[in-house]
Amino acid sequence: MRTVAVIALMILPLFSQTARDATRANADQPAGLVEGKFENAGAALRQLSIPFERIRLKDLERPARTYRVLFFPCGIGPAIEDAIDVRSHGIRLNAVTLTDDHYSVNRARVCGSIRQYVENGGAAYFSDLSYEYAQCAFSMFSFFDGFPNVGRAGTVELTHHGDLLAFTRLRHDTRTVLHSGWVAPESISGAVPLATGEFSTPRGERSGPVAALISRGKGTIAFSSHHEDRITELFRFLAYRLYHRDLVASLEERARENGQTVRVRIADRVLAGEAVRAYLVPLQSGMNTLYVSCAGDELSLDVFSSDSLLAAYSLDQREFLVDIPSDGDRTVRVHLYPSRGVRATPYALLAASGRRARPHVRYALYGAAAVACLAILILAIKTLFFTKRFRGRVRR
Repeated sequence: MRTVAVIALMILPLFSQTARDATRANADQPAGLVEGKFENAGAALRQLSIPFERIRLKDLERPARTYRVLFFPCGIGPAIEDAIDVRSHGIRLNAVTLTDDHYSVNRARVCGSIRQYVENGGAAYFSDLSYEYAQCAFSMFSFFDGFPNVGRAGTVELTHHGDLLAFTRLRHDTRTVLHSGWVAPESISGAVPLATGEFSTPRGERSGPVAALISRGKGTIAFSSHHEDRITELFRFLAYRLYHRDLVASLEERARENGQTVRVRIADRVLAGEAVRAYLVPLQSGMNTLYVSCAGDELSLDVFSSDSLLAAYSLDQREFLVDIPSDGDRTVRVHLYPSRGVRATPYALLAASGRRARPHVRYALYGAAAVACLAILILAIKTLFFTKRFRGRVRR
């Protein structure tokens, strides 16, 4: 039995150890931003303090580097009109050639590289016209009458859902699109819709998803039909959700260990010029828990119901949780802000419902089962191979 005890002491820590540390990526790991013509995503990423490197679409013909996120803004790829060299003398045209820096793209290789990158745990953002590379890699879009570019210029009536509703605190919103031909999917397979829209097309009014998160393999894809030259709450939500997904994943694992159902997942940070960030969080009847994971300095958390302050906490750990009981289903407003005035600390907020189980009970049960199986195996081996047997001849 001494042997069994020694092996048990070696095995039990393996079952009680979580995978949270394995999900944390290097905080300085840059995103990869593919060159785009119609969306100034680089300026938005700089304002959001997300480090990035500019890459060409052709660079993705080889397996993608371990960028934390790949951003594919609207209008990616080489434009033939930007690579024309016209030589003339007066009004006489002498030659029209392509410039030396013009390049073509092997579409099949790029799509294969994107698919491999995402399925192995990467994250990718696609906007409007860049949908074609998401479609090439994953075949996830269905379109009205089989044609993608049916959105007309005008007002789009938006309805926010789930995590985006919690992030923006707006159930309904409007967006003005200045150009026709924007990509309007009828459906996206396997998607979690963040926003649906009602919009005009050449064949009448239509409605469908205009922003969504999609899981493929071990990775995540974000799609948006809309983009602007300023930071929108939608782009902010998607960029932080993808770039800081390790913070969200660590909290999801804790909620699963505690046997709770996740209701809201948010990644964000308080930027320069902002004093506080506020979110709408739905509570279920019974016990609810707010999980917060912070990559840096201390945070303060306030919970409001209507105009009344329900609770206030100063949070001095990288990960912590707050239990909030509720007599019924309702929505509260959660404020998060740095305790020491530092604005650049990213964090994740997760809301879960249900009574919390004892931590690591499941792993303890697994460990006990493993020890029991091991003990039975050792006893069986001893019985079969090490038990002394009597030998002799039968006396007649």
